[in-house]
Amino acid sequence: MIETRGLTKRYGKRVAVDGVSLSVRSGEIYGFLGPNGAGKTTTILMLLGILRPDSGDARIGGERVSANNLDMRRLVGAVSETQHLYGDLSIVEYLAFFARLYRVDHATTRIETVLDEVGLSSRAGDRAVHLSRGLQQKLGLARALLHDPPVLILDEPVSGLDPHGIREVREIIVQERARGRCIFLSSHVLSEIERTADRVAILHRGRLLVEDATARVREHLPGDVEVEVQVDGPAASWLDTVLRVPGVRSATAADETLVVAMARDPGARRALSVGLNSAGAVIVGMRERQTSLEDAFVTLTDESIHTLVGGAAG
Repeated sequence: MIETRGLTKRYGKRVAVDGVSLSVRSGEIYGFLGPNGAGKTTTILMLLGILRPDSGDARIGGERVSANNLDMRRLVGAVSETQHLYGDLSIVEYLAFFARLYRVDHATTRIETVLDEVGLSSRAGDRAVHLSRGLQQKLGLARALLHDPPVLILDEPVSGLDPHGIREVREIIVQERARGRCIFLSSHVLSEIERTADRVAILHRGRLLVEDATARVREHLPGDVEVEVQVDGPAASWLDTVLRVPGVRSATAADETLVVAMARDPGARRALSVGLNSAGAVIVGMRERQTSLEDAFVTLTDESIHTLVGGAAG
């Protein structure tokens, strides 16, 4: 539903987005991550047709993205980090305005439906500008859903929400995925991305570092992996055996647990199992210590900075 090829945007000599190619399918949540200044907002503005790329292109639902392509615009519902509201309109009037703009059929019923979905039914007559920031975010989500678009582009949709509100918005997003929508989700709340996203992309200095299933992002990390091995009996008895296994960097033992730092390679883990079994150890359990998406994000972006600085120095 969303596809970009070589999407590039420059501001003078600075390249804000550098040849980004990505693809997002229907029925998936796609987490779009990056530190401040990475080019996320610029990418989103190009996807919405607000900014024109210097090279490359973007398509939504097969329609080429441009400021004048109204067919493409009807395919998208968007929520920005800050909502721009009209001070003299109530919530219902605000949504009715957009219902007319998008020519929504049975607008009154549809407005009632989306207000109920985002939990704003009881505030329908309130002035939109008098809502808290968190409730304004919910109103933005209601507006995005109003014309029933197949694509949602959400930029920091939980900004300003308390934990209860974050949970409510998360449930809405997951529910919309179940309905087959394509959801492009940018957020600094990485725990929410980890909970909901099927795939993630990490952008840094305008370049796409990683695009993969959320669970596999950690596989792109440099360096070693830590494996915990539970054995039957004192773990220290097998420490010398473990340290002789190819691919093992270091190991420690406590009670019946060995913590082994080893190469990020499935073959190294198999060699560890074979080595312990051959020496007579009884392995009760073995698991990799999981890296959170937040830790993976920090490591990958830091590694990118070090690579760039090292390359410049060289």
